Amino acid sequence: MPIVNADRQPLKTVNRHILALLLMACWPLTAPAGHFVRLIPVATAPAAQPLPFSGVARAQQRATLAFQVSGQLKSRSVFVGSRVQEGEKLAELSNPQLGPAVSSAEARIREIEARQAQNGRDLRRVNQLFKQGAATREEREQLQAQRNTLAASKRGIEAQLQQASQLQQETVLYAPFSGQITALNAEPGEFLQPGVPVLELLADGALEVELAVPERVARQLEVGTAITLRGSLGEPIAAQGKIIRIASAARGQLYPVVVSLPGPPVLRAGQVIEALLPRATNATLAVPVRSIIDTGSGQPRVYRLVDVQQGEARGTLQVEAVVVVPQGIANNQVLVSGELKVGDQIVLDGLTGLVDGMTVEIAP
Repeated sequence: MPIVNADRQPLKTVNRHILALLLMACWPLTAPAGHFVRLIPVATAPAAQPLPFSGVARAQQRATLAFQVSGQLKSRSVFVGSRVQEGEKLAELSNPQLGPAVSSAEARIREIEARQAQNGRDLRRVNQLFKQGAATREEREQLQAQRNTLAASKRGIEAQLQQASQLQQETVLYAPFSGQITALNAEPGEFLQPGVPVLELLADGALEVELAVPERVARQLEVGTAITLRGSLGEPIAAQGKIIRIASAARGQLYPVVVSLPGPPVLRAGQVIEALLPRATNATLAVPVRSIIDTGSGQPRVYRLVDVQQGEARGTLQVEAVVVVPQGIANNQVLVSGELKVGDQIVLDGLTGLVDGMTVEIAP
């Protein structure tokens, strides 16, 4: 006969009561607290701040002068800082081959002119004899051909003379405009090849500055736009510049932009200038930096508060995700564009765990 444990049934009953008590302790007696958030209204974007770019003021008209022929630098009549007038002689080169070339061409031209004169006399005499039947047609045509040959030879030698004369004139450097000598690159006695810089000349008057700007900035600029100027220490300059050139091709990764500057006494060549370039933006709204989240999808978003007016959730507050496009930062706020409007309430605090369509409560 099997032995029955009289205490087993009461033990099972006790275990069920303990399990029920544990479940009651773990299960909340009230509904869980809502997701609390703090809000802030979307603001109007402030005016875009100009972008500062620095450069060195330089003369709008400047030249690096060089000889177009080779030779020895014979003399130089200027020094760094010398002021010169247009047409003033600056330096002279010695090339012993150029003078004889001019003389030789001139002598050959005189020789041809003498032969042309003789040919003319011979041709007139043969024409008279030809009319009298004392000269042949062949003799007359031979003199006519000689006349044409001499004329062609003279034109060729005259071209050589003109070239030799021009090369001889290239042995002297003249100031192409009035200005100041800013650099000397050769000393008397040096042998120079054609094109080697001898000196640098800056014109008096108008100045300019060349700025290197990114492509996105260069695309927003227009020729003729007035530009605010500042000194190297940020001090304002009582005059404005104007954009006069915008390069269509980049130098490296930056685009040259040239701004005209006021001349002396306001500014001088060599002075460091800061130009404030205007910046255009499509952003009309501003939101705090920490109100924007990006889950890594490349689509930054904010959460906008929605007061539900329909359906089972009527009367509750929910949030909806709105994608925004950041355009810049100003006054510690992000300038954005997107499907928002000024005054929309967006979540500032409480973004952790927030998802689109989630019911929220406003933190006290």
